[in-house]
Order: sequence, then structure tokens, then C-alpha cells
Amino acid sequence: MATSIIEGSSATASAIEAGYSPRQARTPYRLLQGPEMRRRMQMALKRSGGSIEAIAEVVADAMEATKLEGSFQTPDHKVRLGAAKLAAELLGVMRIDPAAPSAPEVIINIPPGLANSGRWNLRD
Repeated sequence: MATSIIEGSSATASAIEAGYSPRQARTPYRLLQGPEMRRRMQMALKRSGGSIEAIAEVVADAMEATKLEGSFQTPDHKVRLGAAKLAAELLGVMRIDPAAPSAPEVIINIPPGLANSGRWNLRD
């Protein structure tokens, strides 16, 4: 299943190909949660040339994503934001809770000396 996913098949198709029932394959994320599957995914990634550097390169490229609007290339903010969130999570700067019902809460710690220095408008 892990190798099939790495090669580009959907998780559902990969589960069926690996011998899981169609019912089990409807929730492939459950099949991918265990430590054994994580180990197999890591091995398959290594065999296919996957590395931390390759992941970082893809995320960095996504943070520069553009899209064509009419005849102009414009920043693709949705893709860039997703890549920035992933990069922040991978770097340990921010944790994204997929179970959160709304946008993640962002807490910014402003040093007391800067809070009223005129650089920050805390009333908005």
C-alpha cells in the first residue's frame, strides 16, 4: 500500500490493491495511522529517492506558487498559505490542529516595551 501511494495511486485504490476490503478502503486514513504503516511509508519514500531536502524543496516551491489570471501571473495565495502553514508546522513554529472547528488561533507574544511603542495598534 505504501509503495502504491508513493507512486501516485490514491489511498483508496492502494488499499484495495493491497488486499483490503472495499469497506476498509473507504477510510484509508485509518489504515495509514499505525506505526508499522508509518515505517513502511518511510521505507518506500527512501527507496523512491524521497528525502528531507526533497520535501523542503517542494514546500519552498509551493510558497512561491503563482496562477494565471487572464494574461497575468499572480500569486496563488491559497497554495502559498498552505505551504507556509506546512513549513511552520514542520519547523515546529506552529501546530495545526486538524480537529479545530475553525481557523487556528494565533497567539502573538509582543514584548511589553513594544506593546505601546506606536509600532503596534492594539485597539483594532
